[in-house]
Amino acid sequence: MVATKRKEPLYSGLPIVYLDHNILDAFLDNKLIKIKEALTHRFQVVYSNETLDEIKRAGKSSSKFSDAFLNLLVQINAAHMSVILDDNFHETEQVRIVEGDPHTFFRQYCDSEPVFDDMAESMRQLGFKIAGGRQGESLEDIVLGGVEAFEKLMDYLEENISEIEELAPEVAQQLRAAKTRYLEEYKTLSKQNTQKMAENIVDEKSWSGIKDFRQHFQLEPYHFNNISPPNVLEQIWKVMKSSQKMPKGFDSLDDFFMFNKQELMPGQPFYRHKKVLGAYNMLNTIGYYPDKPLHRDRGFKRSTSDQMHVSLASFCNCLITGDKRLWKKAEAIYEYLNVPTEVMYFDRII
Repeated sequence: MVATKRKEPLYSGLPIVYLDHNILDAFLDNKLIKIKEALTHRFQVVYSNETLDEIKRAGKSSSKFSDAFLNLLVQINAAHMSVILDDNFHETEQVRIVEGDPHTFFRQYCDSEPVFDDMAESMRQLGFKIAGGRQGESLEDIVLGGVEAFEKLMDYLEENISEIEELAPEVAQQLRAAKTRYLEEYKTLSKQNTQKMAENIVDEKSWSGIKDFRQHFQLEPYHFNNISPPNVLEQIWKVMKSSQKMPKGFDSLDDFFMFNKQELMPGQPFYRHKKVLGAYNMLNTIGYYPDKPLHRDRGFKRSTSDQMHVSLASFCNCLITGDKRLWKKAEAIYEYLNVPTEVMYFDRII
């Protein structure tokens, strides 16, 4: 089955509901029982690889914890949802919803090649540095780690290309050329982005991008929490613009929240679910119901999972959470980007 919230829907089943991990926790604690029953029979609950990653982390101390979450997904008839990739392995604006045993999807996720996990982790580390983590290391240290992970990924692809070379030499040649091009592009973009970021940083090793940003604009950690809907992003932009401290190139709300262009992959389509990620980060940075503690690895991992949940839920009819910070940021972003996903928040369950 395939579902899309961007064009004429191909999925014609039940309304699609995405659950934040704390809702799964609540179900296991026998809370929200009526909600669980309704979701099981009247909606299609979906989960993602990000859900599986959180389940994997929960099972590190004992598999009984990961098994409990997987058994729960079976009980509520949850289906696996993922963003469809095009022929060049770039994300599209559609998702695929597949029914099947969550235990099988979990095993497949855990058995994936380590090079993919290493690549994802290296990309996360730059964001962690911006949030104040990786103290004592420079931006170049972080980026070199990313380049090394990308090279390992290319080596893995080379092994696969070699396996098909005898049967399809022309295809192998094309793939090898693309591999070389991607590696050079990654190195160039990494260098350019690092140089651009480092222009106004005095001491990279003790730097915190979020701390510097808030000091520049004289913002307290919860500066914008008194803002109420509607038009949250517009209200925030009005305050930021009035400070007279906005750098050049940030002439509009769309510039500020990075809705106009995709910095990491120039030239690629900038779909709405990708814009959600940048806006979530910016709301954390300025201090609108910010996740915490972002400068610690565990807190930053939780935050990156949350932003992925909010991004993927933009394909669904409803997102349910017990996290007030996530709820507030998701509603603000969805409102401005005209995402039709309804956000439901249940407090007093955590």
